[in-house]
Amino acid sequence: MALLSLHDIALSFGVGQLLDGVSLQIEPGERLCLLGRNGAGKSTLMKIIEGSLRADGGSVARQPHTRVALLSQDVPPGLTGTIRDIVGAEVPERSFGPPMVDIALSKMQLQPDADFATLSVGLKRRSLLARALATEPDVLLLDEPTNHLDIEAIEWLESFLLKRRGALLFITHDRALTHRLATRILELDRGRLSSWASDYATFLGRREAQLEAQGKQDKQFDERLKQEEIWIRQGIQARRTRNEGRVRALMQMREERRMRRSAVGGARVAIQEGVQSSRRVIEAEDLSFAYDDNVVLQPFSTSV
Repeated sequence: MALLSLHDIALSFGVGQLLDGVSLQIEPGERLCLLGRNGAGKSTLMKIIEGSLRADGGSVARQPHTRVALLSQDVPPGLTGTIRDIVGAEVPERSFGPPMVDIALSKMQLQPDADFATLSVGLKRRSLLARALATEPDVLLLDEPTNHLDIEAIEWLESFLLKRRGALLFITHDRALTHRLATRILELDRGRLSSWASDYATFLGRREAQLEAQGKQDKQFDERLKQEEIWIRQGIQARRTRNEGRVRALMQMREERRMRRSAVGGARVAIQEGVQSSRRVIEAEDLSFAYDDNVVLQPFSTSV
């Protein structure tokens, strides 16, 4: 029985559809790698699964008492205390003593009594990774877990994740980690989620074959569309009543071609005047950023 299920999840930003009818079931013991281009919505989907972000439509269901922990790419604001305070803050009462906290602190090479607020971003993320592991969740969500880790820590993390019994969903650019960990591959592309019940190497072969077959179908479709476009330009025949059905079919072919979801490729960006959406996505006031005395961003305010 699935620990966690998503059904028909939808999310839009402005006039763009980021997630479009996403459904997923996560079973006990699975290790799923979520793939997709930057900006495809992978991190957003993780936050919806974890519960910190609400979708516009669809549903998320968990089995009773299922615990979910998320390591996000962003460090949450407002965390205070020592590293031990942060790492042990969400350890469940069912745990007996702090052994997993101590193990995580040691393997992530963290000083337990150090002040969390004074740490670099890299050490903060190490601390938050240690916290996610120490909570011993049923479903562990890791967004780029190997960022800021050295080889020793990565090797320990990989070994730990291979041995744990709970479900794992992770995002990574580390292909070696994906090869060794993943038992199922998820691919998020232009709002749609596809699932491949295989390891990473098998997925690559199957996807290549699928894309090749799809390319042949698209080529045949485009040739038929080309012939129909030549016919419609002849004009007189197309205006005859008996050909109205053929004209409608051509209109449908044009729409199918416009909506085609082709192979994942390079992004093309077109900047134009935006259409104001019905809701505010971001409200920022007096934002600034600096490294020590080097000012990167002067204070500014905006709304999106």
